[in-house]
Amino acid sequence: MMGMTDVSYWLSWWSFYSLQATVVTFIGWICLCINVMSGGSGYILLYMWLFGMSIFGQIVFYQALFSRAKYSGLVSCIIFFMLEFVNTPIATSGSVGLKAFLSLIPQVTAQQMAVIWSDFETQQVGITSDNCYT
Repeated sequence: MMGMTDVSYWLSWWSFYSLQATVVTFIGWICLCINVMSGGSGYILLYMWLFGMSIFGQIVFYQALFSRAKYSGLVSCIIFFMLEFVNTPIATSGSVGLKAFLSLIPQVTAQQMAVIWSDFETQQVGITSDNCYT
């Protein structure tokens, strides 16, 4: 496209999306630091940024499945929001193995982590280096 090589094309998209994800992550993290979090905010910053970057991977994957951008965008949005509901049946009764397997989906991972994060925050502990492996 426009005489660019594949590497420069994909690196330009990756750097553009990385910049966007970083800015949105910092804005969200600052709002959380002011209003919500009691401690361990560095891990939450990393969690939010990695979720944003994993969504970029999903976008690239879905884009590769379709030849027309219009269909790719439409179906990708539907799939993204449908994957939000994958966590619902396993949240309370799923086995550890099933949860680990479905955590390959970024939306499930974000929801599982949000539950753990909220448990630590309601106890006024926060996620720290002492309890991050718990």
